[in-house]
Amino acid sequence: MSVKDAANHANHRTESMQQPSHEPVPNAASQVRVASGGMRATPRPEHLGLVASLVRNRWMFVPIGLLALSVTVGLTTVALAVAGHPIGAEPDYYAKAAAWDSHRAQVAVNDKLRWNVAPAIVAGADGNPKLQIEIRDKYAGLIDAESADLEAIPIVSADIREIGPMTRTETGRFERRLQARVAGQWEFRLTIRKGDVTYTDTFRRSLAFTSRKAEPEATQ
Repeated sequence: MSVKDAANHANHRTESMQQPSHEPVPNAASQVRVASGGMRATPRPEHLGLVASLVRNRWMFVPIGLLALSVTVGLTTVALAVAGHPIGAEPDYYAKAAAWDSHRAQVAVNDKLRWNVAPAIVAGADGNPKLQIEIRDKYAGLIDAESADLEAIPIVSADIREIGPMTRTETGRFERRLQARVAGQWEFRLTIRKGDVTYTDTFRRSLAFTSRKAEPEATQ
């Protein structure tokens, strides 16, 4: 090889070494070497920023969680209260609500009359409960009422309420047999009439049945 050829070969080698490489160089910030010798990508900076922001503002999720918890508890409570039990909506609720003034007037009449209704729950011949009432005035005298209408409502099964007149047995005394043998609390609503005077009363009693022929036990 001549001196000229050797010089040309050296210049060509120098130019080759100075040319930049077009192969992509791995970014050390985006890769990390794992114990097995492989390469694994690290989270991008924008992802790290989002996670850090959520961590810094984590307290904003507290009211959202409390609201979701309160809604869940409320729905669960309603579901447990209604499941398997009739709602027992009040008949003619809107009509009674519209007649609130009449109700208030009747309450004033009751306070003025001061009649006293003494109820008793006894067992009928067929084992069903029977409601007996005794009506006296404020001087303890029996009132010769003409009629007494009853609305009897078992609280746990309000849809099977009983409505109808009571039977007059003697002066100031009425009774009515109850068709449903439902244990638990009952509400009794009475409408008593004497001439053009109307008296109303409402009370509750708890009934318990031990057997078909046993006498029901009534408690306050």
